[in-house]
Amino acid sequence: MLQLSNLGFKFSVDDFGIGHSSISYLRAFPMNSIKIDKPIVQNIINSKEDMALYSAIIALGKVLKLSVIAEGVETEEIADILKSLTCPYAQGYLYAKPMPL
Repeated sequence: MLQLSNLGFKFSVDDFGIGHSSISYLRAFPMNSIKIDKPIVQNIINSKEDMALYSAIIALGKVLKLSVIAEGVETEEIADILKSLTCPYAQGYLYAKPMPL
């Protein structure tokens, strides 16, 4: 991965916050971004814990100089919350449906 990174390839930890994604990946591999998993993003409306987790991930990304991307943004309400938390990037049906290559 380091050789590919040196050639200009960019890497992202996908579905960060669930499953097998690990904070250690952020230091062990040449990562450029963190994509926060859709269930965490969608729960920030109703869960103070998920809101706190999301805020911590954004802070972690800033400290490690990684882009942070929210997955699964489907409503203006969620987009507004993400903006207030200074999330730099978002993707989801609010902006566009998946497009063919």
